[in-house]
Amino acid sequence: MTNARDNGYRLRKIRAFLLPGTTPPLALGDKAVEQVSLNDVESYRDHRKAQGLSPVTINHDLKLMRKIYNWAIRKGLASRTPFKVGSEPALQLERETPRRRRFENEEDEARLLAAANPT
Repeated sequence: MTNARDNGYRLRKIRAFLLPGTTPPLALGDKAVEQVSLNDVESYRDHRKAQGLSPVTINHDLKLMRKIYNWAIRKGLASRTPFKVGSEPALQLERETPRRRRFENEEDEARLLAAANPT
């Protein structure tokens, strides 16, 4: 579950992302809402993947962006979302490892416990 602090952090990352191929450099947050494309969202996703972030983290970012677009459409602030083409989803979320299977073996769990604060 995310909270306001997490969402604030995510929004800052999304807004500050510099779109590739823009001259002068253009941050995603400086682009007009109606101008944001599926390609822009995919570039952001690919950038976060290249940073080595987990699929769960990347999906939280994408879900927040999608939620903002859905809100903007309901409020009449946007007429479309880059997350859909017509009524079909245009972007698949990252495949996440189920929580119960995030440790491949007992050694993974032991390494985590050894690194954790004992208090």
